[in-house]
Amino acid sequence: MKRVDISWPALDVTVTATLTEDLSPELARVWWDMLPYRSIQSHAVVADGHFYHLAPGSEPVHTLHHTTEDRSLAPDGSVYLSRLQHLLIKYAPLLEPTVCARIAQIPPEDLPTLRQVAEQCWESVYRTKRILEVCVTRHADPADHWRLPRQPAVADLDAQALLDDLHAHTERICSPHPTTCSPCTAEPSRSAAAASTSPPSSTSTENCAYSAPPP
Repeated sequence: MKRVDISWPALDVTVTATLTEDLSPELARVWWDMLPYRSIQSHAVVADGHFYHLAPGSEPVHTLHHTTEDRSLAPDGSVYLSRLQHLLIKYAPLLEPTVCARIAQIPPEDLPTLRQVAEQCWESVYRTKRILEVCVTRHADPADHWRLPRQPAVADLDAQALLDDLHAHTERICSPHPTTCSPCTAEPSRSAAAASTSPPSSTSTENCAYSAPPP
């Protein structure tokens, strides 16, 4: 049974997801092979009860997505990897009946923490514009290095040179020092346990650095 730790260092919290390899084994393996990585956490606006970050790899675009499901009917704590390269986590009721392939599940005991993070993420997207970094690692295997995965080479030399330049520049600006994503073992705070199970109201657009277009 493979497990993944998802941490938000600025909030000093971590949740652990268990891969659902029986549902979409190829896609779950793609996510597992990406680890470790860091990204910027964003929050859905139209769909409400989920938030997401950009996973650093093109494989989700091409990988077979088995056993897709209506996310609005799935249990809270469901984790999805979409063809938009979004790692999505449902934490409350959704307003959009979108279909996606589940790759992991966060247990009920971590849901109060998840909802606390979602509230803070919504505040950053809608009001404060604070950047929230998310760090994703294999469970109990803290990363001693962070890298931006390199995409497959292309035949055109000029195009490859451009890709190499983009990769180097992106790695410089998106890869802070490893200590930023040190392992987090904090227990959920009292405010986390009391967090609302309803998603915050939505009136703005996605506004988080390095995010792809909203799902």
